[in-house]
Amino acid sequence: MKKRFSNSSVKKNAQSNDKDILQTKTNIEKRRNWLIDIHLSLGNSLCDLSTFNEEHSNLLNSSIKTLQKHIDLEDSKLFSFLWKFYLKKKFYGKACKLILKQIDEKSLSQQKDLDNKLLQLYQLMNMKYLINYQEHLIIAKYPLNYVLF
Repeated sequence: MKKRFSNSSVKKNAQSNDKDILQTKTNIEKRRNWLIDIHLSLGNSLCDLSTFNEEHSNLLNSSIKTLQKHIDLEDSKLFSFLWKFYLKKKFYGKACKLILKQIDEKSLSQQKDLDNKLLQLYQLMNMKYLINYQEHLIIAKYPLNYVLF
């Protein structure tokens, strides 16, 4: 003989399963964010080292690969880490692309720091015409004093 279940017991079972699924999803999301934060901290500290050898480079590369699995590299949460990483690895083109994208997305008040970082990047690349252009752009964009009309 088949055993019959009442509708109320089936609904209770479904609700408890939904709660379990929701709790599992939140736990997985917390662990994912924790993993991302750990690799960001590891990457930032490796980039800040004054002595940088092959072992550090391998750790940094594995950290980037792990981050790529869990989060989009275009995320603003990764900006400071990627900036340091690109400078450490001398990926100046990628660093320039990252800065220019951030300048487009940020408000005018946050752009001054990014413009100064872009100037720093141009100085690292020793591109005199871009350095000159960026210095004049910063002066025009952020004048020290305004003339009253």
